[in-house]
Amino acid sequence: MAGSTVLVTICGKPVNLSMLLTRRNAVLVVGLFAAICGMAVSGFLYSFNAFADALKEQLALSQTQVEWISLVANIGSCIGITAGLFMQRFGTQVTVCVAALVSFAGFFVVAASIEHRIASHFSLMCVYFFVIGKKPCL
Repeated sequence: MAGSTVLVTICGKPVNLSMLLTRRNAVLVVGLFAAICGMAVSGFLYSFNAFADALKEQLALSQTQVEWISLVANIGSCIGITAGLFMQRFGTQVTVCVAALVSFAGFFVVAASIEHRIASHFSLMCVYFFVIGKKPCL
């Protein structure tokens, strides 16, 4: 069966399917699928409203301050160029490990500040949530 061609019609034109299913394209498709799964499970930023009220009550923040924290977390998640450069320089395994450490550090600091074990000033919370927002991009 090696060397056989499988023709499919895409947009009315015959396409050799065996040419599309190269090893490189398979890696790209798997990478795309993994990225979509990662975006689907990184629902922290999308579920911010679920715990925004508790954050506001625990830290005595105003609604405007909570909205600023959410904005800073979203900005952190949108700055992805550093992750690409980091991955090109150090590789996938190191990047994933660093992302896990950054994620842990960000959530740990937020939990510690909510428990009043460390300072929980509004500007510090913005920094903490920026780090948490940056996590999916690393």
